[in-house]
Amino acid sequence: MTINTIRTAVLLMFLSTILISIGYIIKGTAGALISFIMALSIVTLLCMYSDRLILKMYNAKPAKEKDYALYYKIIDKLTKRADIKPPKLYIINSTAPNAFTTGRNKNNTTLVVTKGLLQICNDKELECVLAHELGHIKNNDIMLMSITGAIAGAISYLGELVIWTTMPSDNIRHPLSAIPLIILAPFSAMIMHLSMSTDRVYNADRFSTSITDKSKDLVSAIEKISREVKYRPIKGLIHGTAHMFFINPLTGNFSTMLCTHPQLKNRIQRLEK
Repeated sequence: MTINTIRTAVLLMFLSTILISIGYIIKGTAGALISFIMALSIVTLLCMYSDRLILKMYNAKPAKEKDYALYYKIIDKLTKRADIKPPKLYIINSTAPNAFTTGRNKNNTTLVVTKGLLQICNDKELECVLAHELGHIKNNDIMLMSITGAIAGAISYLGELVIWTTMPSDNIRHPLSAIPLIILAPFSAMIMHLSMSTDRVYNADRFSTSITDKSKDLVSAIEKISREVKYRPIKGLIHGTAHMFFINPLTGNFSTMLCTHPQLKNRIQRLEK
């Protein structure tokens, strides 16, 4: 059993415990039983469909091979070198350059890139970024990353839903309506910090250089994408899914609060050694 498998199990037990506790507080033993059934259903759905939920959140679409021949060519070459099953390839219609991988296990994976990534990276840089994402598959990161992203994304949606449904009819937001989000945002951040280790990024970088032998091009890609992220944010970004991306897509205070990536200078220093 891998450390990520253990972390996934702990995260799901943590979520279930919270739901059952809430049920018990509200309705005693009967409420706890109902919440247990709900928790079991939610955990099952997360294990089976968390990757689909993530794709839906970002309106990711399958990449057609005739339109993205280079994307397919690089993945075919890299998966043969890494001896892993090729993931399904998807595209997000965004000029913000980034990528992530999601899936339930090594046999059910999806690699997602933005159109912006394909536009700004040269062939060698793109190869390094895609190899990094394949590293998450090889290192069994994807299940934990997908479930964590799905949970945090659902919490974010819930916070927004509560706020907008409590707005007065005159469309003037009452200050107290922000309380749910104030509570839910730190809770989402806590899930990120408890579940994610920055080592997964270093390990994926190391995997990328091992199968491409292009550490300089990986550094170039990291520097180029990190610069662009500041000026081209992903539309509809779900803060709780930031840990999934090649480069942290958050900026400002959210970047610090949801710090699930190593500092760029540390990441680059390791690659330049």
